[in-house]
Amino acid sequence: MKLVAIDYTYTVVCSKKVEVPDDFTFESAEPDDMVDEINFDISEINVTGDGISSVVFDGIRSVEMDDYIYPF
Repeated sequence: MKLVAIDYTYTVVCSKKVEVPDDFTFESAEPDDMVDEINFDISEINVTGDGISSVVFDGIRSVEMDDYIYPF
């Protein structure tokens, strides 16, 4: 009997709110750079659940501030 290996992925959308000073503004318009400006470490997010053996974050999807969304 032969074995067939199947690698598959699924998307988990994570979100976190980070406090910044009232007068904070972004210097960059690129979401990855914006996240660097607020010193957010994506490794602080933990994902667990049935069937999850490892999680690799592939980037920032968007950044939102004052109801404005900066899409990637």
